[in-house]
Amino acid sequence: MFDFIAFGVYRVDLEIDHFELTDSIFWVTLRNHLGTKNNMRIIQPSVATICLLLIAPFAFAVPNLQLGPGATGTWDYDTGSETWIGTGDSFTINAYAKKKWRNGPFSRGNTDKTAYLVFAATPKNTDAPDGEFIIDVNNDGVSLSIFQQGFGTPPYEEDVPHGSQLAPHGIYPTYWYIYEFAFDGSKGTIYNTQPGDSGSAKGWTESFEVTVDGASLADSLTGIHMDLFTVNGDGKLEPFATDKNGDYVPGVLCEDIVAFAPFSHDAEWSRLVPPGQVPVPGTAWLFALGLLPLSRKLRRS
Repeated sequence: MFDFIAFGVYRVDLEIDHFELTDSIFWVTLRNHLGTKNNMRIIQPSVATICLLLIAPFAFAVPNLQLGPGATGTWDYDTGSETWIGTGDSFTINAYAKKKWRNGPFSRGNTDKTAYLVFAATPKNTDAPDGEFIIDVNNDGVSLSIFQQGFGTPPYEEDVPHGSQLAPHGIYPTYWYIYEFAFDGSKGTIYNTQPGDSGSAKGWTESFEVTVDGASLADSLTGIHMDLFTVNGDGKLEPFATDKNGDYVPGVLCEDIVAFAPFSHDAEWSRLVPPGQVPVPGTAWLFALGLLPLSRKLRRS
């Protein structure tokens, strides 16, 4: 995953999804920040061109937004789904935002650094009431209220006019809750949360203490998936207004997604420990992150 490719003076968020070399044609499938795939064909590519595309993911190792294990809970990184999997009724999930002056996680008008954390029922296509669940989410010692909820693909429900949405990535459509918060803490050093990937950057961290009410879960629910995103304009989502009959009012401005945590840097709470995998306490993962700068210094000495 890399944050952008520069085409002249234009920059767009892209992710290499697939590539192959056949005869003199180099095919590469790119995924833009809205999750849309585009096939690009490059005729008779040079070795330098291919190397650039292959090396690019390592040049920008820390995504604009990402999720990772917090200090509590038991966590394991599932290499198949490229998702952090947590177990236990209580856990901490960390959200990270990279400081970046251009093409960063926040639009120019988003002075409060507002962001949105999604909790979604798994498996996909789970609607209410089976998709409903009860969780308590605390940030900075304050219990957050549900900002928006519904069925579909966040941040908008299926049956309303909307701006851009998260890509399905095997999770949506389903029933979801959205929580609004701000990256209002002190800026510090953040690291790549995907195991095996290096890199650090200046940015912000917010921690969320989550408690799941197991009795509220339907038997068909296997877990709760978590995503993170920001929107354009002033960074604030505007829930759709309804008239006295409960119908949606037309003409309401729909915000577009500016940035989201790559699907290799998201998280999920599971009822079961993934088979064949060894869970790691969240404190151990955070300790390992703290040792990254030391390990680099030792290698250089």
